[in-house]
Amino acid sequence: MKFLKKLKQFILSDFTVLIIPKTTKTTKQIRLNSLATYTFIVGFIILNIFVSITSVTYYNRSQALDSQNTDLSTKVNSNLELIASLEKRTSLQDDEIIELINENEDVLEYLNTRIADVNDLYNEMTTVIASFNEENNSDISVPISRSLDRTSIQAIENYQNEDDEDAELDIEEIKKQDELSSLIASMKEESSSLRTEIEDELEYLDCLPDNVPLEGRISSGFGYRRHPITGLRSFHYGVDITGNRGDAVQAAGSGVITFAGWSGDFGKVVIISHGFGYETVYAHNDSIIVKVGDVVNKGDLISRVGSTGRSTGPHLHFEIHYNNEQVDPIGVLRYDN
Repeated sequence: MKFLKKLKQFILSDFTVLIIPKTTKTTKQIRLNSLATYTFIVGFIILNIFVSITSVTYYNRSQALDSQNTDLSTKVNSNLELIASLEKRTSLQDDEIIELINENEDVLEYLNTRIADVNDLYNEMTTVIASFNEENNSDISVPISRSLDRTSIQAIENYQNEDDEDAELDIEEIKKQDELSSLIASMKEESSSLRTEIEDELEYLDCLPDNVPLEGRISSGFGYRRHPITGLRSFHYGVDITGNRGDAVQAAGSGVITFAGWSGDFGKVVIISHGFGYETVYAHNDSIIVKVGDVVNKGDLISRVGSTGRSTGPHLHFEIHYNNEQVDPIGVLRYDN
C-alpha cells in the first residue's frame, strides 16, 4: 500500500525545469505535469518501435522483390535463348522439307522421262509388229510380258523364210522390244510405289500440326508454373497464347473435328484429330465455327479467341497430343522467320 501511494504521488507530482541563460538575465522556471510527460515519453518510444518494425518489414519485402525480379530476368533471358534456338531449328526443318520435296520432284521427273522413252520404244515395237503382220498376213499381238514372248517370236519364225533378211531383222527388233516390255512393267511399278511414298509424305506434312494457331505472345509455356487463379504450383499441359476477343484461331494441321463444345474449366473447346498419332486442343474460345465431323485443312478458321471457362482474360490455351500424351507445342510449331 505504501508503495502504491508513493507511486501515485510520484506520478501526480510535477516537474520543474530551470532554464539558466548565459547572460545575467533572470532564470526561468517551467513546470511540467509528470503524467503528461510520462505519457509523451512512452508514446515516443512506442512510435519509434513501430517505425523500426515497419522499416525492417519493408526492407525484407524489398529484398524479396529484388530476388524475384532477378529470377524473372533470368527466366526471360532463358526463354529468349530457347525461342532463338527453336527458330533456328524451324529454319533447318524448313530447309530439309524443301530439299526433300525438290529431291522427290527430281526423281519423279527422271522416272517420267524414262517412262516416256520406254513408251516411245513400245510404240515403235508396235509399229514393227504391225508391219510384220501386214507383210506376212499374220495376226501376232504386241508382246506385253515374258509369257507372250516365246509364242509371238515362234509364230513369226514359222512365217519367215530363211533367206528373208528383213524378216530376221524384224525378229531381232521384236526380241529387243520384248525385253523393254518387262522394263516398262518394272518401271511403272517402281514409279507407282514412289508416287505412293511421296503422296504419304506430303499427306503427313499437311496433317502435321505445325501451323501456329494464333499470332500472339506466349504468356505461359509448357511445364510447371504458378497457377494464375489458385496461385499454386501445377503442371501446364499446353501453351497460352495472348490475343484479343474475336481474333481468328486457325487449325494447326489438316484433320477431322472430333469435339466442338463446352468442356468444364476449359470453356468452349475444339479438338482436331490429324492422324499419324497427332491431336490438338483449342480452349477458352469465345465462339466455335466448326462442328463435329467437319474436315478442315491446315490454316482454316475454326474458332474465335475468348475467355470462357476458368480464365483470367482473352487467350488461347493450345495443346498437342502425340500418341495420347501431351507434348510441348513449341517443339512442333513452325515459326516463320
